[in-house]
Amino acid sequence: KPGCIKVVDTFRGIPSSAMRDNEEFYNNLVRSRMLSDASAGGVIRRTILGMHAVRQMMAFLYHGARRPTVARDFVYDNFFQAPFVKQFMEQEGIEEATPEAAKRRCPFLLNLLAAVGVVEAERKNVRITGLVLTADLVRPYAREAQEASARRLRVVRDAWPDRADTVSSEDISIVRELFGPEFLTSRYPFQQAQFVEDL
Repeated sequence: KPGCIKVVDTFRGIPSSAMRDNEEFYNNLVRSRMLSDASAGGVIRRTILGMHAVRQMMAFLYHGARRPTVARDFVYDNFFQAPFVKQFMEQEGIEEATPEAAKRRCPFLLNLLAAVGVVEAERKNVRITGLVLTADLVRPYAREAQEASARRLRVVRDAWPDRADTVSSEDISIVRELFGPEFLTSRYPFQQAQFVEDL
């Protein structure tokens, strides 16, 4: 394929590929395509944000880290230890990630998020540019009905950024448990948000 060099893993004899350019080149390529063609951009965005692993990384950053800048080492060391990630892997029969595997898998997920503008991936840190909220991210437990999560997402959208008084006590309790006690206040570290309702 253009942009790839075919190589063979000489240790195991497994065909693989190496990219000609670095990840920033490809992230910029995806971002410029999204900006130049709204229709293609929508498909790219929905595809990437529709991936379970990508949404789990977003949940880890928004629910777990809860700060604009996160050290890459913190992500590598903790992402696969997050209870919801471990539960998903067990349900899907995915082998638990070793520390070395985490250092390979996490950068891929972070690069996908960088490609759609959720984060800026720096050498030692990941800078979160703002919230990109989906129904999954305002769901308190995995088995909540999709309709209930979608309704809560609309409630948060209408209350954004600091009108918590318009949200029911139940919903505010749920989202603050997920995002922290300053969510929907002027003290919350992210004041920019996008709401994705069509996944």
